[in-house]
Amino acid sequence: MAAIITNKLRIYNAQQFIESLNESASQWEPGSPYVLGDIVFNNTNLYICVEAGTSSADPSWMGPEHETGVSADGTAKWLYYNKSAYNNLYLGIGKTDPWGTENDVPAGSGGGTETNPPTPLDTISNQYNILNNLIAIKKIDPKFVTLALPRINWEAGQVYTMYEHDSGEEIIPNNYVMTEDNNQYNVYKCINNKAYFDGAYQEVISTVKPTGTDPDDILTTGDGYRWKFMYSILLDEAMKFLTEDYMPVKHLATDPNGGDPALNNPGHLQWQVQQSAKEGAIEHISVVDMGSGYKPNNAGMVQSATSNTVVLDSNAAVSPVSGIYDGYAVYITSGTGEGQMRVIDNYYGNDGFSGGYPDFTATIVGTWDVQPDGTSQYRVGPWINPNDSDPLTTGTGLKAIANVSGGFITSVDVIDGGTGYNSINATVSAPNGGNALQATVKGIISPPNGHGYNPVEELGGYYGMIDMKLVYDENHMLPVVGDASHFRQISVIVDPIEEQSGVSCNASIYRAVQHPEYTTYTSQDTAAAFDVQVGDETPASERTVAGTGKLLYVENRQQISRAIDQIEDIKIVFEF
Repeated sequence: MAAIITNKLRIYNAQQFIESLNESASQWEPGSPYVLGDIVFNNTNLYICVEAGTSSADPSWMGPEHETGVSADGTAKWLYYNKSAYNNLYLGIGKTDPWGTENDVPAGSGGGTETNPPTPLDTISNQYNILNNLIAIKKIDPKFVTLALPRINWEAGQVYTMYEHDSGEEIIPNNYVMTEDNNQYNVYKCINNKAYFDGAYQEVISTVKPTGTDPDDILTTGDGYRWKFMYSILLDEAMKFLTEDYMPVKHLATDPNGGDPALNNPGHLQWQVQQSAKEGAIEHISVVDMGSGYKPNNAGMVQSATSNTVVLDSNAAVSPVSGIYDGYAVYITSGTGEGQMRVIDNYYGNDGFSGGYPDFTATIVGTWDVQPDGTSQYRVGPWINPNDSDPLTTGTGLKAIANVSGGFITSVDVIDGGTGYNSINATVSAPNGGNALQATVKGIISPPNGHGYNPVEELGGYYGMIDMKLVYDENHMLPVVGDASHFRQISVIVDPIEEQSGVSCNASIYRAVQHPEYTTYTSQDTAAAFDVQVGDETPASERTVAGTGKLLYVENRQQISRAIDQIEDIKIVFEF
């Protein structure tokens, strides 16, 4: 059976992972007061308090465990909300002894060396080995987790991949770039990478860096490229998540300004881009075959007009040959009647075939909605017929006019992308004259909801990134001297068990089994800080049960040595 798993599933999984962290909840506690709307975690389930009260303190009661509806708990009531796949996520550091020692053998890692650590193996024995090698774990706050993309810096001389609705998504190509100017990081999506060059319509190298943050329009640069501004990476996001290889991406569900423009939240610009996205619009038309024998475009000032005619500008190189513009379109570019485009039915030059009209008159199919006048500027050229009545076309309202150079169609300007298109069979008007060949074009269908609406889906945000810092000794919870101040493994663990409560860890940081003070205080400085004596037992509420938790990620590294005045900035990227 032929089948594929699409990128959308990978993106969905990445989004669900991030969402589950944002839904992380406190562990249910017996005999505790809860208010309406509180969310708790118990027995891998999430519950919402729908009636305020105090939870049961009965020792035989283990908390809510139902998976449908509402259940009473003391004087409180809980509504089952969801399963919690990843409730409390922790960053783990471990592996104090060097790579290549006999301790690596049971892990099935193949030993490795200090300069060339082994590749981790995804086996049950190796997972237990990693969990039993932990020194400490630190809770991952959802605000330090993001969706991410591979970072692609704009560089002159590169050919970037344009968006096309029928291009495969198996591997996201380089169809977007990031630019950097004075700590301003902008992301652009490539809408077109082709131009008329060296006698052909073809892909060209990018030589002009895209600039600007207009939320409405698509930018055309001097090299022929067209770019859609997608979003800016805010400075605080860049500090946390922008690396040499990856960059953050997100879709906004609400306006960061909360509907109040006076707040001027820097994230509001992306919201404007999302709201300006044109669902079902054809925002680019690509030339497939340039054809031949097309007459040059003409542009000038309208001399006069009636309800169904327009007199073209004799001072603007308009052709004197009658019939030469028949089947072309006249587009009012500015002035009275701006935005109207009509097909020319008959054109009368000044070659003696006036048909009773003034010289340089074009009669149009239909009539003007707003009659142009002497303030109106026009443009004449081949037009793109969207064939809206064709069964192969959905949508309405596309208006576009082609540019001619040397008798060839060299590009198409979209005047109005229309709405509702998810398929299109566009054609270009035929040239006039003998030995002419009609050009062919391809209307590029926008993604669902339009370009810029969802950067995560449009650019391929199926990467997750975690940014965590280990700061000094984390209030005496991380060793900074001795063998345990060196670690070689970084891991991500979900729901390890706290020794005191016997349920999932929920505090910000814990000692793990390889911590030198896992069970008793051995350092005078640490003992003094907690007002205890060396040899006293460390609190069970500050340590994990060895070997517990689900291991989601592990990375073997060369030795990292901690110190009292040192901060480690750890960034983890994983692909879904």
